[in-house]
Amino acid sequence: FDPRGVELATLDLALAGYTEETGPLFARELAMRVRALPGVENATIAAMLPLAMGGLGLGGLSLPGTDPQQSSIDADWNVVEPHYFATLRTPILRGRDFADTDRAQSQRVAIHNETLPRRLCPGQDAIGKALVQQTDADSTRTLTIVGVARDSKYRTLGEAPRNFIYVPLQQQYTSRLTIVARSTHGQRLAGDIRSLLASMSSNLPIISARTLEESSAIALLPQRIAAAASGCLGIVGLLLAAIGIYGVTAYLVTTRTREIGIRMALGAERGDVLSMVLRQGMKLVAIGIAIRALLAPGATRLIPGLLFGIGPADPIAFVASAALFSAIGLIACYLPARRATRIEAAEALRAE
Repeated sequence: FDPRGVELATLDLALAGYTEETGPLFARELAMRVRALPGVENATIAAMLPLAMGGLGLGGLSLPGTDPQQSSIDADWNVVEPHYFATLRTPILRGRDFADTDRAQSQRVAIHNETLPRRLCPGQDAIGKALVQQTDADSTRTLTIVGVARDSKYRTLGEAPRNFIYVPLQQQYTSRLTIVARSTHGQRLAGDIRSLLASMSSNLPIISARTLEESSAIALLPQRIAAAASGCLGIVGLLLAAIGIYGVTAYLVTTRTREIGIRMALGAERGDVLSMVLRQGMKLVAIGIAIRALLAPGATRLIPGLLFGIGPADPIAFVASAALFSAIGLIACYLPARRATRIEAAEALRAE
């Protein structure tokens, strides 16, 4: 999903006296009127938000003809209005989105993610098939799958793939809902949504108003702390490496002062001396890069839960970090090498 430019406004329709009969109708009209506001690209209503660090349980799922008590699997649920996937820009891979015709009196439908059929009916395409929802110990409902949505992160960024299923609000009512509106140019929409809600139901308060980026910030906090800490450690390590290479190269230049003086007295150019010292220093850099190339792939496999959008052995990251280390090493070697070219032959011969 794309959290940028998405405005949220959380409501509880029960606070204004809406019931299971009147609540879905009000929610449908509210979503339609929010979509008609100036500056709104798309809008919907949902019970749960991605990366909200919580889940909604509406019962287990099983295949028709099986014992729900024996074959049921757990899943997280979300209750949404049409346009939910388009508003969050979550791709529907197969099938369709919920439609205005998916109402309480029509056939009950659902959309699941990619993970759920792998657990419930491996190797089968669930589009058009039925699933049994175990609402309580003695009650079940039959849901027809009409779409497959791409896997997402639902509770936290570091979670394993979860079974997830979406159902339409008109068929599975819940009173606590959130307006989800995507703006056309990233502008805030809280004022317009508040005014619209006041004109439709003056006694219905907005419990909270925020953006989706603000809502998901808490769930991203552990990864951001880890990124900041590892980034600081990386910078310190890079500085220590640069200081170490500089110190060793400077020491080598000092110990070879007489040799450098003899070379220059015999006609060596300053460029030759510079090249000689740089070669020595960059050998240390090359050894460090070689050791890193051997150890880093194994080390990164210990932290896959902190890697997002990149694999443990991503070639671009490895090449880029090696290039950065080489550049830092070259600078650390160049400073003492440049000083070596300024050595006067007569002074160098008197150094010992």
